[in-house]
Formats: sequence, structure tokens, C-alpha cells
Amino acid sequence: MKYLIFIALASIVLTSCKKEVETYAVAGVSKVDIIIQNPVQGELISGTETLSIEGRVEANELMSGWSIKITNADNDNIIGEYEELYEQTLYIIHHHWEPNVPSGTNLKIEVQVFDQNKDILAESTIDFICG
Repeated sequence: MKYLIFIALASIVLTSCKKEVETYAVAGVSKVDIIIQNPVQGELISGTETLSIEGRVEANELMSGWSIKITNADNDNIIGEYEELYEQTLYIIHHHWEPNVPSGTNLKIEVQVFDQNKDILAESTIDFICG
């Protein structure tokens, strides 16, 4: 009789632990890679040519979207924004932007990745200069 009670209790404990592990594994994205290929950190870009923003975002679970924010780092004014919202595990970023800032302006590109609630999963920033 004691043996049957022990087996019943052990089964309940093991089953409970297994459910926690499955819930935890499904609960969210545990790895997000953001790679900004262009422009590169500290790059001097031409103020008269279209800037091509290139990169990729990859995760081991579904993401709901990504955004780019271009900011004048000298005064924190947002001078460009773009976002795409659709579920994927891989996004290829290819966006064009026309610089309309004075020569020597310090700029910042911020890429953010969102989950289903539009909470930020990950972000990456690149600083560059418009010449």
C-alpha cells in the first residue's frame, strides 16, 4: 500500500515538473540576433546620396515585427522611422533613407524587434556621421 502511494505521489511530482519545463520553453524568444551590415559603426556617409540600411534579424521563435528609428544624435530629434509588423523568425532589413541633415551631423540608427504584444525583445544601435 505504501508502495502505491509513493508511486502516485512521484507521478504527480514528475508530471508537474514536466509541464513547467514545457511552459518555460514555449514562453518566449530566448535568442535574437540583430546584425546591421550597412552603415557600419562610425562610418562617414555622404549627405547627398541615398543611404541603404541593410541587415538581418533572426530568432529561434516567432517575432511579430521590427522597426528602424533614425535619430539626430546631436539633438535627439527623430528624423526617420520605419516598421514592418508580420510574424517571422527571420527578417531581412533593406530600407532606403534620404539624408536631409547638415554635413557633420552625428546620427544614430536603432533597430528594435517586437514580440506579439509589441514589447521590445531586442535592440541594436549604430552611430554614424553624415558628411
